[in-house]
Amino acid sequence: MDYCLGTQLNFSNGKPSLLMPLDAKFSKDISPIVKSEKLTIEIIGAMIYDKMDRDLLRRPLDTNDLIISTSFKYRDSDPPVTKVHFLKPEVKVGEWVGTFDDNVIVTLQDFNHRDIKITVKIYDIDESNIDPEFVKVFFDCALLGALAFPELAPFAATGKFVSSMSENLINLIDKLDEHDSIINREIRLQIISPEQGIPVLQPGFIVCFSKEVDNSNLYLNRALRVLKNETQAFTDCSYAVLRVDREIIEDYKALEISQKAAKLAAELNGKGASGKAPLEFLQNTIDLYTRYRRLERFNELNQKNPGVDTPEGKLLEDLKIELAKDDVFKNCVKI
Repeated sequence: MDYCLGTQLNFSNGKPSLLMPLDAKFSKDISPIVKSEKLTIEIIGAMIYDKMDRDLLRRPLDTNDLIISTSFKYRDSDPPVTKVHFLKPEVKVGEWVGTFDDNVIVTLQDFNHRDIKITVKIYDIDESNIDPEFVKVFFDCALLGALAFPELAPFAATGKFVSSMSENLINLIDKLDEHDSIINREIRLQIISPEQGIPVLQPGFIVCFSKEVDNSNLYLNRALRVLKNETQAFTDCSYAVLRVDREIIEDYKALEISQKAAKLAAELNGKGASGKAPLEFLQNTIDLYTRYRRLERFNELNQKNPGVDTPEGKLLEDLKIELAKDDVFKNCVKI
């Protein structure tokens, strides 16, 4: 019995194999992702069978007001880097939810950790737990560009209305456990030898269920839906499907910067276990940026070749001396 089951990444003619058995032991046929390799983890979709919405007589409805969010972190002292993938009212029970503006949980060109912890949260929003003014426009906030990383919403907000929306969005994420939980699962993917019954950081699919399931006779088909006994749709509980790959997305650089910015914003907002580290990280980042701008200025002046007695010529000489002492940028300067 388990909450999260995995299967290796098998392809045939560029598509997943017809049936992939869900086994609690990750396969040794594919090597784990190790340090310095590329990594992308995505949420592919979710199948929701729980009926959380109620009418005025508290009878269950066939819809849910869904929010799907994920987060990742490397150490327990880190704040989670949270991302919202889906936000929509009255989603029909039993329909596959897989249309996301952004399905990437994390993407890294250089994975440099021993493991990574992924959290998947799928909730039905209880409107009684939200600011009434926010409820009126709540589901329109999916139009906000800052939605993906809630921690960055205040920095992207312009105008009183948008600023209020971003504040309410952050409050919603921070207090999501006050709403109706459908799936709330954590899985730590580790760089270890496979076939130990422990989730391994290797290319493949991971299915997070809303309750414990018996993994015998469970399969993932080519459409990435869970089947039991190879032919029958699995309807015992809700589930979400994740994909782990030894690749990075095309525009990973911008996303990596957003991930780091969201982590820093969370730390500065007191969501990490350390109060000193985030400030030091911010100072180091600004210091490196300042030194890089000096290098840019040096190259700009060097191309102009100003006279040694001019203000620009004196600045060029000062920058040359300063950069020659810089361990990072000294090889970029011709002395």
